Amino acid sequence: MKISFHNLNHIKLALLFVYLIFTLLFYVVLSKYYEEEANKRILQILHFNKSIQHYVSTVQKPLINKLIADNKLDKAFFDPAITSSTYVANHINANYIDIMNKSTNNSSFVKIKFASDNPLNLNNTANSFEKSILQRVRDENLSSIRMHVKLKDENYFFYAIPYEQNSQSCLECHGDPSDAPVNLVKRYGIKSGFHEEKGDLRAIIAMYTPIDEEQNAASTFFFIVELTAFVLLLAIYLIIKRYALAIKNQEDTINKQTRFAALGEMITMIAHQWRQPLTGMGMTIDNILLDIELSTLNEDKLKSNCESISTQIHYLSHTIDDFKNFFKANHPPQRIVFTKLVEESIQIIESTLKQNRVTISVIDPDHIEFESYRNDWIQILLNLIKNAMDAYISNNIDQREITVSTTSNETGFIITITDNAGGISPMIIDKIFDPYFSTKDEKNGTGLGLYMIKMIIRDHFQGNITASSSNASTVFTITIPATIKKEINGN
Repeated sequence: MKISFHNLNHIKLALLFVYLIFTLLFYVVLSKYYEEEANKRILQILHFNKSIQHYVSTVQKPLINKLIADNKLDKAFFDPAITSSTYVANHINANYIDIMNKSTNNSSFVKIKFASDNPLNLNNTANSFEKSILQRVRDENLSSIRMHVKLKDENYFFYAIPYEQNSQSCLECHGDPSDAPVNLVKRYGIKSGFHEEKGDLRAIIAMYTPIDEEQNAASTFFFIVELTAFVLLLAIYLIIKRYALAIKNQEDTINKQTRFAALGEMITMIAHQWRQPLTGMGMTIDNILLDIELSTLNEDKLKSNCESISTQIHYLSHTIDDFKNFFKANHPPQRIVFTKLVEESIQIIESTLKQNRVTISVIDPDHIEFESYRNDWIQILLNLIKNAMDAYISNNIDQREITVSTTSNETGFIITITDNAGGISPMIIDKIFDPYFSTKDEKNGTGLGLYMIKMIIRDHFQGNITASSSNASTVFTITIPATIKKEINGN
């Protein structure tokens, strides 16, 4: 793909947009990743905790009850380290978390708590935050709650699930204190943990994962990746800029070469334009000298001859002005009547066209007028007319007519230059706008004319030029977009 130096700002904005989108997506993905990692650790501890409670409830506690029923244990027996699933789970979890924190050398592992607003063990008393979560779980019948919380200036990922609802067996320890094991009452008293009913939800399992360390690690990783992405996109931009600058320098070089080539062609045209008037002036002067020698010169004849010479001199001067104006730098855009523009272009090479029997007809039904750069359009028209004329000459075509026509609509306007000079081979028609490609010999062709026409139309008018050929006829079509047309028409 060819990159214009003038489009670098668009490329810069596009790369900046890509960088911002990447930053946003990466931030979202990274945040989601660390949240999911925290969630995995919580679920791991949760499953571990449930396994412990399940073992105590289904194995240890029934075994103690059997020993009591078999009179192998006192009916008043109660030891939370054996019969309380929450007590056992809390102690095993605490040991497990301590071991994991030491082995991984960080404090980001899950902290778990059996939080109740009516606990037997006061260590399980829910704080105000946990009480609000417990009440919300009860009111909304939630199966879990996940959120970010800040407690004592530390950030946590919080996860809570409801503890199992009271069954009939749960009421042996949490119903009427008189029905509870004597040793349980002695250990915990009767201020809390009792008077619950079947189906009550007395607690939540609350889990906290510290995220400050992970956020710091994530921020560092985010910064490194973002810096890498920025440097990479900056490098891409600099490479594109260097490439575009090289293209611009190449185009500038081609532009200079084209102007020199055009200058050579113009000098040739000047020679053709001057040849006939200079010959006429020479013949008139020879006639004057002959009349003087033969003593046949009279005042009227001399005056007529001088007027003829003066007319030729004015013509030569006018021709010089035409070529001088053409090679001047572009002035600000000026109002152009297209038909008159074609006439001015023809006038520059009128003598050459007549000498080679080439006629030009203009079809402009909409009488197009616009503001633009006059010299650019003259260069475009002269180049296309000259190419058609050269094709007529090289192919020995008798009927030599070039038609310049226009059409206008809401999308813009179109200019076509048509000739019947033999057409262009399908093998090369796609190459004729390439730089240095020419079908002429090295003496007469530089291969830059059509290339520069395309650059002028593209860069100055945001338009396009195409070529088509069939039945020995060639049509060059110049399309100017509606946006430029509006600007040109001053709307």
